[in-house]
Amino acid sequence: IENYTRALFSGINVPVSTMLFNSLVMAVGIAVGKIAISLLSAFAIVYFRFPGRNVFFWMIFITLMLPVEVRIVPTYTVVAGFGMLNSYWAMIIPYTAGGLAFAIFILKGFFDGLPEDLFEAARIDGAGHFQSYRHIVLPLSKPILSVVLIMNLLGTWNEFMWPFIVNSEGKYHVIASALYV
Repeated sequence: IENYTRALFSGINVPVSTMLFNSLVMAVGIAVGKIAISLLSAFAIVYFRFPGRNVFFWMIFITLMLPVEVRIVPTYTVVAGFGMLNSYWAMIIPYTAGGLAFAIFILKGFFDGLPEDLFEAARIDGAGHFQSYRHIVLPLSKPILSVVLIMNLLGTWNEFMWPFIVNSEGKYHVIASALYV
């Protein structure tokens, strides 16, 4: 017990409790960011009629075919250029932006299955787009949002490579990369 207590609260360089906290901040920040952006994006793609809507969706979808390893050097260059290395933002912002396509794809599939009659009834009652989004889409989306949230939390909690690359200081290491060091 004494060794576990010492590792958890004092550690060798950084306490394990700090690494767990960093992992939690990163995972929750990325999951909330992905859900917020992908909800609005999928809603716009499905319910707003604008030219190039399908082209825009397929451009987002094609980014799923790019492996993470291809995007590491350009993303690192941008993060370093903004001076965000060794910070929470270096882990959260690029990972959120890079992983939106899957969440948008899942949410678009769910929104396509919602009956148009619900939105027509809301329009007849005088509801605008935002009211339809708030009172129809969000309540009906709770199950799919929980799936996207769990998938994002699990995926980012176990993320090793990106936090290891952008954090050379020990105080921002997440648990997966800190155990390697």
